[in-house]
Amino acid sequence: MKPVNVAVTFKPTDLPDGVTAGSLKVTIEKEDASPAVDSKGIPIPAIVADAGPYVFADVPSGSYIVTVQRLDSAGANLGLAVSSVATAVVQPTFDAPATVTVTVG
Repeated sequence: MKPVNVAVTFKPTDLPDGVTAGSLKVTIEKEDASPAVDSKGIPIPAIVADAGPYVFADVPSGSYIVTVQRLDSAGANLGLAVSSVATAVVQPTFDAPATVTVTVG
């Protein structure tokens, strides 16, 4: 399994009167819009945080849609969400012998 790291860039945008910007909500789902699950089949929850890093751990190989939504201070969506497609590729590995030391006597 591989972690999926999400980097977010920002653009200054006018706030509506009386609204305060809050956290970011970062979600990951399969490319077909079904819930993304970890290696144990458990749905991967959204990350809600004021600042990064935004990392989804234990993501199986596949194509995913990552969506970032700014929330207001009450937790409601603020502005438009931004999405991007990400592909996680897990290369299986194994522990191969590297060296052998033999001592005689």
